[in-house]
Amino acid sequence: MTVVRLLGPPQLVGAPPPPGRGRKPWALLALLLCSTGPVPRSRVIDLLFPDAADPQAALRWTLSQARRAVGDAVRLGGDPLGREVADGVHVDVLDVLAGRAPVGWPLGEATLP
Repeated sequence: MTVVRLLGPPQLVGAPPPPGRGRKPWALLALLLCSTGPVPRSRVIDLLFPDAADPQAALRWTLSQARRAVGDAVRLGGDPLGREVADGVHVDVLDVLAGRAPVGWPLGEATLP
């Protein structure tokens, strides 16, 4: 079972660790997963790259890093940007938004100190 965890430190559980760098690929993934539909690239650029010299290039690079981080678990792309979660993949934030307990979330990490 593969679980995409965005609550807490982002990671892909049940798959080899990705060689991803930085936080923006995970922020992009979270934005696309939490959106109710496709997100225009211009909106993503406004949110994540307002000060970039070449915001479209920054988005392309970040999108490639996000794809590398999740592999086949989540397909990202299109214009506007969309996502498709593969069969058998659980996303903790989607479980919470649907009112369910996140699948594969260790109970020890689900409590406050």
